[in-house]
Amino acid sequence: MNMARKNGMAQIPLLLVLLILAISLPMLTKLVQKNTENRSKAACTERCADNQYWNGSYWVIEGDGDGDGTCKVEQCNWVGRPAKCGGKWYCCPASGEKWNSTVTEECQSQIATPTPTTVQPTATPTTAQPTATPTTVIPTATPTTVRPTATPTRVQPTGITSECEDDSDCSRMGSKTYFACIGGFCVTKGCSSQSDCPEGYYCYNLPNGGVQLAIPPFCRLIETTPTIDILNFVISYPGVLTEAKCANNWSITVTVLASDGAKKTFNDVIPEKMGGSTSGGLAKYQASVDLSGFNWTSGLAVFIKGSKHLQTKYGENSQTSFYGKSGGTLTFTENKVFDFTGYPVLAGDVNQDNVVDGLDFSLVKTASITRKTVASGGNIVEDLNGNCAMESQDLGLLMITLNQKQDQLY
Repeated sequence: MNMARKNGMAQIPLLLVLLILAISLPMLTKLVQKNTENRSKAACTERCADNQYWNGSYWVIEGDGDGDGTCKVEQCNWVGRPAKCGGKWYCCPASGEKWNSTVTEECQSQIATPTPTTVQPTATPTTAQPTATPTTVIPTATPTTVRPTATPTRVQPTGITSECEDDSDCSRMGSKTYFACIGGFCVTKGCSSQSDCPEGYYCYNLPNGGVQLAIPPFCRLIETTPTIDILNFVISYPGVLTEAKCANNWSITVTVLASDGAKKTFNDVIPEKMGGSTSGGLAKYQASVDLSGFNWTSGLAVFIKGSKHLQTKYGENSQTSFYGKSGGTLTFTENKVFDFTGYPVLAGDVNQDNVVDGLDFSLVKTASITRKTVASGGNIVEDLNGNCAMESQDLGLLMITLNQKQDQLY
C-alpha cells in the first residue's frame, strides 16, 4: 500500500512537465512563424536612385514598391515611367537615362492610372512626333513617317512594369501592321525578308538588344525625313600646344555610329585651329561634317582617327577619359557643338596600320635620333606634337598610347 502511494507521488512531476509542454508548444510555434515572416519581409535590400546601376542597356533601381518584402527590378526604358523605392516615387526622364526624384506630369499620370491603355485605331493618318523613347504609330492607307530611335517601335501599356504577357496585350493597328508579344515587348509584325513587310516598312534586326530580349527581326517604319544636317565638334591632340607651327592640315576620319549599328563615315576631314586653349594648354581644333541622310539623333557615338593617331571613341560630351562602354549617349541637336578636347585623340599610329606597336616606336625613335626638322607649316609624319622638330617628347607621347595599343572599335 505504501509502495503504491510512493509510486503515484513519483509520477506527479512528470505529469506537470507534460502539462507545461502542452501549453507552451503552440506559443513557441507562433513566435517562430512570426520571426520567419519578419525575416522574409526584410529580405529586400532596396537600391534607389542614389544607388542605381547600369545593366548594360538601362539604368536600374530595385525597390519594395508594394511593401511585400520583395524587391522589384525597374528599368528606365521609357519616358514617364514611375517606380517606387524606399517609400518614394522616382521617374524615368527618358529611355536610357538615370532615374530621378522629379515626378513629372507624365509620371504622375502613370501613377494615377494603374490599368493598361489600349490604343484605338482612327480613320485618319497620324504622324508620330519624335521623342527620346519608342513611338507608337497608328498606320493608315499611306506610310506614316517617324524618326527612328535606338529601340524598336512598340506599344507601351500604361502603368505596368512589363509591356505584355501575350499577344492579347498588344493592339492591332490598322490593316497593314500587327503587333505581337515577343520577349515581353509589343513589336511590329515579324519578318525574315523585306517581302514580309507592308509598304513603307523594312525588315529590321535589332543587333544587340534582340539577342538579350529574344526579339527576332520585325517590320519597322522607313524614315524619310532628315532630322539633323550638321555635326559640329572640337578636338585636341596630345602635346600639341597653341604655338605649334606644324600641326595644321592634319586630316581625320570621322565615323558616327547609332546603337542599332547604323553608321556614316567621313574621310579627309580637316579640322581648323581655333583661338584659345584647353585647361592643359593644348590647342583646339574645330570640324564639322554633313549628316544629311543620317536620321538618328540620340544614343550615338563618334569615332575620330587622325593621320598619325589611333581611332578614338567619344560616347559623351565633355569626355575626359576612355569611354569603356558599348554605344554612346550623344544626342544631336541643332547648332550643338560637342567638346571632345578633354580626351585628346590618341597619338602614335604613324604607319597607319591601326595599332601602336614596335614598328611605330622604331620610326619615331629613328627620326628623333637624327633630329629631323622641317620649316614652319611643314609636316613630319613622326612629329606628334607638331613643333616642326623631332625630339624625345614625340617618343614620350607614343609611349603613353602604347597602353591603348589599337583602335577603339565599339
